[in-house]
Amino acid sequence: KFKGSDVWSRTGAYIFGFDYQPGYEYVIKVVQEEVKNPPEDYVANYRLIKIISKVQKNSENLPPPVPWEQ
Repeated sequence: KFKGSDVWSRTGAYIFGFDYQPGYEYVIKVVQEEVKNPPEDYVANYRLIKIISKVQKNSENLPPPVPWEQ
């Protein structure tokens, strides 16, 4: 979820410096990497600033997994 949103969403973006571990729900602070002249199909990338919280739990109301994550 992005700040101010109650809805989960998927993004194809990569978060540099973030090592996600399944079974945890995170609150993280990131900054969007600026890319000059990105290609038309560019998906934003982010850089981890700080892990605010990491809680072991099964998240609820997540979007369905994409085929390559199953």
